[in-house]
Amino acid sequence: DGALFRNRIMLVLSNEDINIIEKFKKFVKSNNKIFTYQDKRFENSYLSGFGFACYETSQFLISLGITKKKSFTLTLKTPITWDMLRGIIDGDGCISYYKSNNKNNCKISITTGSKNFSEQISSFYTQNNVKNRVYCYNKNNKPHYIIQVSNFCNCKFLINKLYNNASIFLERKYFKAQLISNYQLKTESKFREPALGILSETHVNIENN
Repeated sequence: DGALFRNRIMLVLSNEDINIIEKFKKFVKSNNKIFTYQDKRFENSYLSGFGFACYETSQFLISLGITKKKSFTLTLKTPITWDMLRGIIDGDGCISYYKSNNKNNCKISITTGSKNFSEQISSFYTQNNVKNRVYCYNKNNKPHYIIQVSNFCNCKFLINKLYNNASIFLERKYFKAQLISNYQLKTESKFREPALGILSETHVNIENN
């Protein structure tokens, strides 16, 4: 995930996603080395990261709403785009394809500690005809929010928007997205025709635990 500390920008991801780190390093044209270290939270797990210092870049990120403790305070000051949302899902989201009661199911969720940020994401979904729900739960005595999109119609619609003409993304999440996108519904023909009508209703349900 990314972090901003004073004038230093840091990006750290799972070692299996090191290709994203390499693209980021090339994009900022830095000679700093990529580092790899063991993630002590999990056995046989490693992280790779890259950082650089730049006052202008840090000020630009701050102007967008990115701050030192963004996990609980983030409020974006720039409109959300599909490319931005794809990055958010790569960093703080989950794409799930699973069986429930012997039926195939799916969901795409984003978790954040910022209520304002959760409302911004939900609002973006609503404006773009993506049916979603927002849940709240407490972790370490702090509220966390999950913005969730579920069922194949909604998820297929969202996946198409996220990955259309995309070139940078986590490959392991893209693989899960493709499983969902390629799943054939029994009513697939109905999905293709009235998709926007199906997705026009958005229910936002904030539940405090």
